[in-house]
Amino acid sequence: QLRPEDHQFYESIADSRGSVRGPYGVLLHSPDLAARVAHTGTYVRFNFDMSEALKETIIITTAREIRSQYEFSAHARLARQAGVSDETIKAIANADLIVIGPGSLYTSILPVLMVPGIVETIAESKGIKYYICNVATEIGETQNFNVVRHIEVLERYLGSGILDMVIANDNIGDIGEEFRGEAVDPYTDSTKHTIATSDLLDEEHKVRHDPGKLAKFIMENYLG
Repeated sequence: QLRPEDHQFYESIADSRGSVRGPYGVLLHSPDLAARVAHTGTYVRFNFDMSEALKETIIITTAREIRSQYEFSAHARLARQAGVSDETIKAIANADLIVIGPGSLYTSILPVLMVPGIVETIAESKGIKYYICNVATEIGETQNFNVVRHIEVLERYLGSGILDMVIANDNIGDIGEEFRGEAVDPYTDSTKHTIATSDLLDEEHKVRHDPGKLAKFIMENYLG
C-alpha cells in the first residue's frame, strides 16, 4: 500500500513504461529507490546515443556481473532482436553462479522462465544454480505455500534436478499487521532438494530479505 505522497513515483513509472511490471512491483516497496532506478533505466534505454545492439549487450553484461537472472533473461531476447548473436549471448551467460529470485513467484520469476530459450539456457549452464525462496507468502499468489510448495511450482517450468540449492529464511515469526501474507515455513522432511536456511529477514520490513544477510549467505555457500 503506497502512501499518498508516493503515488507520484508509481505514476511516473507507469507513464514511462505503460504499466508497472517486472521488478518495479518489488522496488516500489521503496518508492524513492524505484524512481531512481526507473530514471536511470529510462535514460540508458531511451536517451543515450548508442545502437540497440550495443545497448542490449551492455544491459545483459551488467546483469550477468551482478547476477540478476531476471534482467538477463528479459533482455537476452531483446538483444537477439537487435542483432546480437547467440554466440555472444551464450558467452555472456557462461556464469559461475545463477541465482533465481527472490521475487514474486507467479508475476516475476515464472514469466521470465516462459521466455523461449531461457529454461534451456539455465539447464545447459555449467554454473551453480540457487533458488532464493521468498520470506513471506503473497495474497492472491502463494498464500499457504511453504518452501517445498514454492519449489514444486518453480520446477513445473524449470524442470526437476536443475537446482543445486534452495536458500530460505528460518527467522520465522509474525510479520506484523501492516503486511499481508505470512512467513514462509522452510522446514521439511523431504530429501529431494538441498535447502540451506539462515536468518535472512529484514527486521524493519518483515516480508523482505535483508540484502546484506542474503548476499553474505549466498557467498558463504558458494565459496564453501
